[in-house]
Amino acid sequence: METGAKQSNPRNDCWPHGKLVYSLEECEALLSISRSQIYRLIDQGDIQTVKIGRSRRITHSQLDNFVARLHQAGGLDVIR
Repeated sequence: METGAKQSNPRNDCWPHGKLVYSLEECEALLSISRSQIYRLIDQGDIQTVKIGRSRRITHSQLDNFVARLHQAGGLDVIR
């Protein structure tokens, strides 16, 4: 192997976003919202979750869709 050559991460080769799913805590940080707000969005159906074992996760596409809807709505406050 060449010295200084960058090694490829196999996970990133097949999925360019790096992660497929995020924990609720990661989503709170990514969206800059509180824990109660993320749960409210889930309860209202604004963000869908998936269950992996006993853990609740939010997919990358769900986050993208949510932000796109916010952008379409002109940044209106969708958190009721």
